[in-house]
Amino acid sequence: MKLADSSMRIVGSHIVLPGGYHLLMGRESVRFQSLVDYFWFDIAAATAIVLVLGVAFGWMVRRALLFEVQEMSRMAAAITDGDLSQRLSTRRQAGALSSLARTVNGMLERLARQNIRLQGEVTVRRETQHALQNAQEGLERQVAQRTDQLQESNESLRRSEAYLAEAQQLARVGSFGIKLETRELVCSEETLRIAAFEPGTRPTLEDALGRVHPDDRPRIEALLEDALRNRSRIEYEHRLLLPDGSIRHVRVVAHTRGDTSNGAEFFGAVMDVTDRIKQRTYYDELFEVAPDAIALTTLKDPRILRVNREFTRTFGYTADEAVGRRLLELIVPADVDPLNLPFDADLLAGRTVEREGPRQRKDGTRFHVHVTAKRVQVGGDEEAAYIIYRDITERKQSEALIAGEKQLLELIARGGPLLTTLDGLCRLTEKVDPDSLVSILLVDRRSERVRHGAAPSLPKSYLSSIDGRAVGLEFGPCATAARRREQVIAADIATDERWPEYRPLALEHGLRACWSTPIISSEGRVLGTFAIYSRQPRSPSLQQRNRIEQLTHLASIAIERTEAIDALRLSEERYALAMEATGDGHWDWSIPDDRIYVSPRLLEICGLPRDSAVASRAEWLDRFPFYPGERSRYEQIVSEHFANDAPRLDVELRIVPSGEMRWIHLTGRCSRDASGALLRWAGSVTDITARKRVDEELRARQDMLDLAQKAARAIAFEWRVGAGEGENRWSPDLDAMYGIAPGSYDGSYEAWKRLVHPDDWPSVRAAITAAQQSGDVAAEYRVIHPNGTIHWLQAKGRMFADEQGNPTRIVGFMLDVTDRHDAEDELLRMERQLRQSQRLEAMGTLAGGIAHDFNNLLGAILGYGEMALRDAPSGSRLRRDIESIMIAGERGRALVDRILAFSRSGLGERVAVPVQEVVRETLALLTAKLAAGIVIEERLHAARAAVMGDATQIHQVLMNLVTNSVQAMPSGGTMRVSLEAAHIDAPRLATTGTVEAGDYVVLQVADTGTGIPAGILEKIFDPFFTTKEVGVGTGLGLSLVHGIVTGLGGAIDVATALGEGAVFTVYLPRTADVADVPKSGKGGEAATRRGSQQRILVVDDEASLLRLATETLSELGYAPVGFRASAAALAVFLADPERFDAVITDESMPGLTGSELIRKIRAIRPEVPIVLVTGLANAAVIQRAKDAGATEVLRKPLSARQLATAVERVLHEAHPPVTGKPAVLSTPRAAQPQRRGGGSSRTRPARR
Repeated sequence: MKLADSSMRIVGSHIVLPGGYHLLMGRESVRFQSLVDYFWFDIAAATAIVLVLGVAFGWMVRRALLFEVQEMSRMAAAITDGDLSQRLSTRRQAGALSSLARTVNGMLERLARQNIRLQGEVTVRRETQHALQNAQEGLERQVAQRTDQLQESNESLRRSEAYLAEAQQLARVGSFGIKLETRELVCSEETLRIAAFEPGTRPTLEDALGRVHPDDRPRIEALLEDALRNRSRIEYEHRLLLPDGSIRHVRVVAHTRGDTSNGAEFFGAVMDVTDRIKQRTYYDELFEVAPDAIALTTLKDPRILRVNREFTRTFGYTADEAVGRRLLELIVPADVDPLNLPFDADLLAGRTVEREGPRQRKDGTRFHVHVTAKRVQVGGDEEAAYIIYRDITERKQSEALIAGEKQLLELIARGGPLLTTLDGLCRLTEKVDPDSLVSILLVDRRSERVRHGAAPSLPKSYLSSIDGRAVGLEFGPCATAARRREQVIAADIATDERWPEYRPLALEHGLRACWSTPIISSEGRVLGTFAIYSRQPRSPSLQQRNRIEQLTHLASIAIERTEAIDALRLSEERYALAMEATGDGHWDWSIPDDRIYVSPRLLEICGLPRDSAVASRAEWLDRFPFYPGERSRYEQIVSEHFANDAPRLDVELRIVPSGEMRWIHLTGRCSRDASGALLRWAGSVTDITARKRVDEELRARQDMLDLAQKAARAIAFEWRVGAGEGENRWSPDLDAMYGIAPGSYDGSYEAWKRLVHPDDWPSVRAAITAAQQSGDVAAEYRVIHPNGTIHWLQAKGRMFADEQGNPTRIVGFMLDVTDRHDAEDELLRMERQLRQSQRLEAMGTLAGGIAHDFNNLLGAILGYGEMALRDAPSGSRLRRDIESIMIAGERGRALVDRILAFSRSGLGERVAVPVQEVVRETLALLTAKLAAGIVIEERLHAARAAVMGDATQIHQVLMNLVTNSVQAMPSGGTMRVSLEAAHIDAPRLATTGTVEAGDYVVLQVADTGTGIPAGILEKIFDPFFTTKEVGVGTGLGLSLVHGIVTGLGGAIDVATALGEGAVFTVYLPRTADVADVPKSGKGGEAATRRGSQQRILVVDDEASLLRLATETLSELGYAPVGFRASAAALAVFLADPERFDAVITDESMPGLTGSELIRKIRAIRPEVPIVLVTGLANAAVIQRAKDAGATEVLRKPLSARQLATAVERVLHEAHPPVTGKPAVLSTPRAAQPQRRGGGSSRTRPARR
């Protein structure tokens, strides 16, 4: 095309694209047009020249010669043919022609030059036009290709727009754009929905701002105007007020885009954050009203971001003072390890971290808190943590108070000195409340004066001024409290006007407050006062009042206990004086020297002369006229009495003093020294033959009465209203039910009313009133029997009336429902007992703790008993006594094993156990004992699969599960016991524990019994929980199963249905098959080889066990050297390490423990065999010993054979025997050991 106002030309292409689009492509071609114009101009100029020459030729014909005309004619013809090289001659022409020739030649020169230039330009133009044509063809091909791509892109764009719209709707995020020049607003459909515009509308910017909440609009307009003007990024939240009146919260993020074809555009997104704002508001309110102090702090550089109101109240800092500061410098005392947030692995891993420790308030006071920390994210990706502080000061004080009370109660129970107990009570109070000074004053028996009891922190001069003061209102809070029998509070002694004489004394000693509480006995007598002083004015809080009441009660227990012990001692002295007048016989045996005194009356009761002399207790027992069979019972009872801590013994025996059987009542009392050893045994004997005969007769009558009551179970009665005294009579059975003597009831209404418990009389009177209306008598009330027992009676009957409606008589029956109420009370008691079952874990810990000491005692008993048994003659009484001792010792050993099994503190060393063999053996034992009607189905398919543990434990698990199933089938049924090896692919939860992925040996016991109710399923593994009647179960079976399975790393699953039975599935981790585990050979015990005087260092702090070990080793042919101190033994070993061939050491010793001693010996001589002996061989002790270098670990008590086998194994198998003379060990006097010779045998005196 050609523009109207210029000669410029445009070369271009017009392409129609799909979707109504047009593509125009072109470029200017002005230079090409100018070249064409120049070409035609030169042609016109040449024509003009020819015409001029023609004119000139005509003129020359007229004016010039023929020669010039011909020359010009030839030149004109040449020019016409395009030859511009011809020129006119100017040498012979006249002046005009010469001038004309020169002019024509000049024009020809210029024309020739222009022609040459024009030909070059035409060539270039032709080449350019050819290139443009080729470019246009290539462009058209590219346009076609790009058109296809544009169609695909356009389709993808439409899909993306649809996806974007759907995503915006799902994410509740819309988009918008604002053209900066026109302020035109473009919104997505989701933006229109968020702002409550109709879909498809085109709201203006003003319309959009009209949706902004009026309170937020000025701020938003200012932010938007500033962002549009400065083309800056904005990010803010505001509210929308929708047409329906609802409010919606939105978040807007936008920035400027300058690369658009229509100019700069402000583009952004709008998000509906209403739910988040509501949730954040809810959590902000929870944060503020939380009862615990909470701080939000950063993790990287821990600084406080936010605190709640409780934090400011607890620590004393305002929010402005706390925000921005570090918790470490704000509330953590300098001497306390802080919670290092940036480096706490648990916290960084997202786990909740909990700690306890002291923290500090703004005023410097400390208190105990429980700290909980949890990592969170705030402000995008910023790591932070919520730190929650809970004040546990009261709990810590309560724990300290409970622990102190326990110690004091133990001291009281042991009969400790009263002043020591009161002093401990004062110190306990001051420990719980550090700002207090505690005093306990005692009131004399006549309640006239106060005496100093305990006050560890008060000045002695103050105490001396108080001691001996009269009980009254004139001198101080304590005397006043004792007089008034009520608590007296002096919050500020300086301003208290009640005691003018006392106030200067208190202020002189710096005492400003005193809270005094009387100590009242159970009988209501004032025993003393419990006073808390303070050096600052203050009043007790409710918690302190409760604590004072608790401690005052504890003081009353201590004082009353001491008074009771004193009274009992005085009573016993009086009883001893009065016993001679009673006619009873008595004895007194001095145990250390075996001297016995028997009173003449006792000799007479036994049918012996009154002047008979008895030299020893054995002689007295031989002469005592026991009824046949009574002596063994008597000796057993006395032995048990001597073995326990009971101070008294009461027993009834039969004797035959003069051929006649008689009954005696024997009362004995033991006296012991501080260590518990018996010193004296004294007592009395009373002839009770006559009383026993009366008792037997009464018992026979009572048996008949009991049978009658059991047969009837109800006692009929008739009551005549208005009858005179003596007309209404009860049967003896009814008298017995009311607890009165037969025939003692006089039949009056008042006498019956007195029998009813006073607290129940209102309900009984209401029942009588109701009976007058309905005629039915129904009442239930209590009666108190003369022995103090309470019985519940239930009366049911009918009230009859006369014609006027007045009651005339009542007929009915009476039931004793005490058992029902007792059962309800027992149920409540059992529920309380169940709640206490959680304390059994502490019992397990205690059991494990005493195992060492108990095993030491058993070691000495069994060891010396075994030695004595070898020397005791066969069939002698001595041998029988020693065998009894050994049996009792073995029972003690078994008892310790059971206790340790319950507490899971038993031997930690485990071996591969073939489970199928143990199960088969156990079932063989159980099958023979099963009740009739119970069938066991065995499905054992585990083959050689084994678990790491103890065969006894597997036996106990199966025994308890089978026993539990048997008891669940009282009427018989089928029990299925299955065993198989299984592989678990993925972890899963069981009833107890988690079954991880891996190989297991699965033991399953299923029964067809009654099933387990859902309400108790969670409790069946609790210790002492049982649903069986008394005497059938202890409640320890399933708890022991749970403990063993958990200790083996397994889990238990329980499935049950009422009336269909229960299935217990036990998962035990599987180890190598039995075929892969070496078995020890069976057969009789091989004889141990004797030693050849190898030198053995023996260390044990128990003298009896050390002596036993050295004697045993000497008899086995070794040369032992014993030490009670590990430090002394180490010093001797350091002096000459090569003198000893082996070392045997105890684990628990003062100073160096056995493991520490082994470690030091190994550092000096690594190859020496070492055996460690311990009374508590759990896994931790064994591992510690192995780590220290112990060759073997043995558990106390040890038999001589076990010791011999262990020594032979470490000496003769690990190292060849060393022969030679016995080592002669010299030690410093300060570390002189106990030594035994190296002889093979020695003679011992017989032991009784």
